[in-house]
Amino acid sequence: AAKLAELMGGTSITARLASLRHHVEGLAIEWITMPSAGGLTHKTIADGHIRTETAASVVAVIRNDEGIPGPGPDFTFEPGDTVLVMGSTESVSAATKILTG
Repeated sequence: AAKLAELMGGTSITARLASLRHHVEGLAIEWITMPSAGGLTHKTIADGHIRTETAASVVAVIRNDEGIPGPGPDFTFEPGDTVLVMGSTESVSAATKILTG
């Protein structure tokens, strides 16, 4: 979270995410590293139907030290991308399985 905050403009993002997790019962926030192959590596967010299948949201991606907030459905995941996913514990777990295979 600190790396994303640094890349996206400040430590306030880290503080807000931590605060949000504490104030919203059942909210899960996870950082997922994309594998070298499998899952949604080299595929788009839309290909995975993450939002419709799991109700989780891909909130941001870190790629090569660049923060990408709010990636759209045409965003293609690459090996080593770090993906920020938010939702219920169950939805984040299901999204992780889709993302990583």
